[in-house]
Amino acid sequence: MQTRRSCLSIFAFILFAVITFDCKSATACSCMPSHPQTLYCDADYAVVVRILRKSHRSFDNHILYKIQLKKSYKTTPEGDMILKHHRLLTPSQDATCGVQLTIGKLYVIAGRGRNLNSCSYIQEYQRMTVIERMGFAKLYRKGCGKCKIKPCFHSSCSRNDIDNTVCQWSPFDACQGKLSACLQHTSHKNLAEKDHYSKCYWRKSPVYNNCRGEP
Repeated sequence: MQTRRSCLSIFAFILFAVITFDCKSATACSCMPSHPQTLYCDADYAVVVRILRKSHRSFDNHILYKIQLKKSYKTTPEGDMILKHHRLLTPSQDATCGVQLTIGKLYVIAGRGRNLNSCSYIQEYQRMTVIERMGFAKLYRKGCGKCKIKPCFHSSCSRNDIDNTVCQWSPFDACQGKLSACLQHTSHKNLAEKDHYSKCYWRKSPVYNNCRGEP
């Protein structure tokens, strides 16, 4: 059984690598899959914005979007500078990871650096699950710096990772991707001696359990 799982893991990884290579060859743009929590934790800013207008002039092969900042979940000093003038830049071509945003729509964006691209978290607010909205509002930040989400490329990811700071995640698992967050749980064995055990885990909820088919 273990050998079979190893073979499936290797096959899935090779398949993913081939697809990524083909996409990169065709479009020159590819991104490794990242959980929304990872993109939030690594971002310079995570905000809700409304797209007001789009410049039809190219600025050094970039397009400029004028935005209205509706809500800020997090910003770094660099993020504050990027958002200062309520403008976002993105490459003008899909082949260089440019993104197309719809005028008037509300988006949640978690970006890093001055250029917004298709490797950033960009999602229409109305299309987000309740858990994703809660994640950006409060859940994801609880896991930042404490837990790491490690992609695994087969359906039977090991449930016994020896690293207690890791939550394994398959990019094909919509339950963990859209309906959960990786958080740290600490259990105290002996409060008098302050002996405790910490482990990162996928947060469960009724909607997550229903997605997983668990009671």
